[in-house]
Amino acid sequence: MNNSSNLQQSSFLEEKDYQPGDSLFLMRQILPKKVFLIQETYYGNKRTAIESAIINNGYYPQNLIIQDSDRGGFVKTAIYVYDNRVYYQQHQIQVPWKNKELNIQYSSYRNKNEPGSAEKWTIELMGAKGEQKAAEMLSSMYDASLDAIKPHRWGFPNLWQKPTFAKGWNSYQNFYPASGQQNRIREFVTSKEKEIIYDQLSLGLNPKYFQINTNELVALNEVVVASYNTKSAKSISIRGTSSKAFEAGSPVQEESYDKVFTTVDLIDPKTGEHLVNGRVVKDGKNAVDELVIRKNFSETAFFFPELHADSSGKYQFSFTMPDAVTKWKWQSFAHSKDLSTGYQSASIVTQKTLMLQSNAPRFFREGDKMEFSTRIANLSDKELTGQVTLELIDPTTNTSVDGWFQNIFPTQYFTVAAGQNSPVKFPIQIPFTYNKPLIWRVVARSGNYSDGEEQTIPVLSNRQLVTETLPIHTIGDTTLNLRFTKLLEEQNGTASNESLTVEFNSNPAWYVVKALPYLQVGNDQCIESVINRFYANALAAQIINKFPKIKAYYQDWKKDSLGLMSNLQKNQALKQVLLEETPWVMEAKSETEQMQALAQLFNLSRLSEDQEIQLKQLLELQLPEGGFAWFKGGWSNTYMTSLVLTRVGQLKRLGAITPDLAIRLKPMLLKAVAYLDRDFLKQYDYLVSRKLDIAKAGLNYWHIQYLFMRSFYGDIQINEAKAQLFYLKLGRTSWNKLGIEEKALLAQVYYRNKETALVFDKLVPAIMENAVYSKEKGMYWKAPNQYYWQGSEMATVIRVATMVGELSEGRKSETLQQQLSAMKTWLILNKQTNYWGNSMGTADVCYAFLINGSNWLDDNRAVRIQLGRTILDSKQLQTEAGTGYFQQRIEGAKITPDMGKIQVSTNSTNKQMGKSYQPAWGAIYWQYFEDMDKITNANTSLKIQKQLLVEQHGEKGKILVPVDANNPMHVGDRLIIRLTINTDRDLDYVHLKDSRAAGMEPINALSGYKWQGGLGYYENTTDASTHFYFDKISKGVYVFDYPVFLTHLGDFSAGIANIQCLYAPGFNAHSEGIRIQVQE
Repeated sequence: MNNSSNLQQSSFLEEKDYQPGDSLFLMRQILPKKVFLIQETYYGNKRTAIESAIINNGYYPQNLIIQDSDRGGFVKTAIYVYDNRVYYQQHQIQVPWKNKELNIQYSSYRNKNEPGSAEKWTIELMGAKGEQKAAEMLSSMYDASLDAIKPHRWGFPNLWQKPTFAKGWNSYQNFYPASGQQNRIREFVTSKEKEIIYDQLSLGLNPKYFQINTNELVALNEVVVASYNTKSAKSISIRGTSSKAFEAGSPVQEESYDKVFTTVDLIDPKTGEHLVNGRVVKDGKNAVDELVIRKNFSETAFFFPELHADSSGKYQFSFTMPDAVTKWKWQSFAHSKDLSTGYQSASIVTQKTLMLQSNAPRFFREGDKMEFSTRIANLSDKELTGQVTLELIDPTTNTSVDGWFQNIFPTQYFTVAAGQNSPVKFPIQIPFTYNKPLIWRVVARSGNYSDGEEQTIPVLSNRQLVTETLPIHTIGDTTLNLRFTKLLEEQNGTASNESLTVEFNSNPAWYVVKALPYLQVGNDQCIESVINRFYANALAAQIINKFPKIKAYYQDWKKDSLGLMSNLQKNQALKQVLLEETPWVMEAKSETEQMQALAQLFNLSRLSEDQEIQLKQLLELQLPEGGFAWFKGGWSNTYMTSLVLTRVGQLKRLGAITPDLAIRLKPMLLKAVAYLDRDFLKQYDYLVSRKLDIAKAGLNYWHIQYLFMRSFYGDIQINEAKAQLFYLKLGRTSWNKLGIEEKALLAQVYYRNKETALVFDKLVPAIMENAVYSKEKGMYWKAPNQYYWQGSEMATVIRVATMVGELSEGRKSETLQQQLSAMKTWLILNKQTNYWGNSMGTADVCYAFLINGSNWLDDNRAVRIQLGRTILDSKQLQTEAGTGYFQQRIEGAKITPDMGKIQVSTNSTNKQMGKSYQPAWGAIYWQYFEDMDKITNANTSLKIQKQLLVEQHGEKGKILVPVDANNPMHVGDRLIIRLTINTDRDLDYVHLKDSRAAGMEPINALSGYKWQGGLGYYENTTDASTHFYFDKISKGVYVFDYPVFLTHLGDFSAGIANIQCLYAPGFNAHSEGIRIQVQE
């Protein structure tokens, strides 16, 4: 390494804000004496100039005159190479748009005010040269304590160009400095290690570049930078954003009154008036402070979105200051027609010499015991002694309820030193029979000073509407005896019945038909959407021809308000949250609109018109070589071409392709099949030419998908079948290495190839031996992949169901029929709790249901449900056409414990169907009111558990300790609420509501989407509870926490956690009631 290459380089540039007309002097000092220099100028992120120069004397001075076109700033860079090293300099010249700045001045206002005072403030505005300028102004003021939750500042619109960055040069494939060590010893030694710096030549193959993958950034970091003179734009620090108090894990410290506030007993230096708490005292003596009860605690003092100047060019406005004693943030933003802008802010304080600040909870709850606390602040220069009183008032009668709330010490004495504050506590107990709004009023008096606060607070009932559910699942014609254990036991004497609701779907297979319009959603012209719309239309025509009564069914659905309604919109009375309060309003509307589109889907004339349009679109997307592009104008895509041919092949097997349509499709199919044949053969020939061991590599999904697609078109001759024959032969020996889905596809391929021995003796047993069977859930296969369609449980069940359906056509087997019915059961039950928002899944499920097996759409069944001595018979009730859905509600007064003995009978009325294996489902909902503390756990296949943990700090850091007698809770503790969800099936649109105690204050004040414990969800915090909304919960166990602070001493009901699938409200659960004691 040549030491002479360790050069020194420097530059000089006066760092300041330049304006047009200013002179700029830039001096670059470069060694050695002669260097070829390239210099660039960037305005914004665009290069506006490039120049080169030869430096002979080591110095390169430049004198520039800033032009008006340079406003916004620019970047000048210089680069040269010497001795195989890259040297780079960059300078950022600031030329701010001062001609577009407006100067806002707060000319008339008081920065210290009394709560509730009437104010008239004035703002003046000037242009960049001090001239008056017409502009529109926005001005507002809010409680600055909100910045502790989320700092707020109005930002300037990005209207004018600012210097950003220079693209620089790519130099990472050159020499760069690297380091190493000699005598590196693993054991600790006291000897110093010698560091060596050496050159290393990089050709872009260093592994770290592949890891970081930021070539240009790495290049700039690796070159020798001698000077990097920049001047960052002026930043405005917002109070609270970088404060240590708001760092993760740091406790939030409340500022004391003596630091935040100062006395307001003063002489105005301008007028000479004596002011006490903002009032003029004419006699020159201390005035007696008139008691004013502060009631208006609005967090926004004013918001004026459109202020205009008066004739004098000033902006004036009047308002009444809210009653809160706090610090306020006043912001103003102005803009003119020439896009000039300005911003100004100020801090305002509202205070009194004697101040109260009560720490009231967000709500009270019946039966709670607590200490109502307030703080008295003395801002005078002497000690104050006086009385403070708590009054509790019923707003409906305006009478005192102190005795009712056991407010036995309503008046207390206090003494507060000068400039200090002192807490006062009032023990109260919330009566069980009071559950309406309450007014609390706190008044403090000391000599000439007084203050008072008043607010209305809700008192929540300790009784909660509890919904217990008993899901019902039946298979085929059967009689099922069930026990609603909690209803039989009636829990205890404090529960009062509200209702008992029974709902049942005797033929849920019709929900598959209702899902068909989803395939027609959207007008995008990608090939997947076009073929799905074509597929849906052909299926609809087939269903109408096969089931003429569907027209009559649809007319009934239109008359029934529930018939064409999304599951999200049904049964609002049985759900713990209104749909309008969830993030899923649009999803419900979308699904309802899809169901209402059945009118168009089953309109024969409309079907014919749509089919013509979609056929034309299909033909337009086919390219000359026969393949299909994903979008028009794209390249041929083998996957999309295979999808089109597979969908058409499925329609052929269902008999949904009419002779006329078959003739029109034939040219398209011939070209597409020939295209895939050529592509498949081309890939095979390529592998052979490379002399690769194809047999060892085995079959992949594309090979199997091609063979499956090709098996639909045995009538189309293949020109050269060596590739197809090779992979068919390979599949006969390597099928046992494949997954369930691939085995099912191969089984259909070999079945169509008349190789029944391989299918029934090897493939089918291998598939079925891995199945999971449940009488309640049906048959399915566990799949580790739940994120992609291929390999998911849904895709696997569909593939096997279509396989069994096809095999049962040629082999009448009771076992195959039972297996097919069990898989259809799983699919239809999946529809019970999941919204099929996937076109691929919806199309394949429809095919699986129509392929073969017993025709469930024709299976009408009578249902008889006996609840004790009460009998519900579907023959005597109004049921929905097709699905057989009905709902019956029994009023609370008519509910008896013996209704917990339940018998459900289902019988097919269509005797031509033979033995039925079709599932049916329903649920019984028992709703009652109970004291929160006496509610016990209730679980279905969905479970919820609530646990309280106190966050403590030990020798090893933060630990979570379960709350019990040995680990009591104290005011100020950080409490972790842990919720554990357990579900044995996938659920869509799940709502979890966790009630809080009155003595808890949530830390997560802002709503938003979050991720925790393997779950993504939307969290919304309200006064009395926290709500969680899950778009989807896959089966499994999930644990997640959220934190609260304990703010009050007392005995509280902590409520329960409720969880419910809003798509299927029968799947719900709640935790047991919890009572907590918070100590000093």
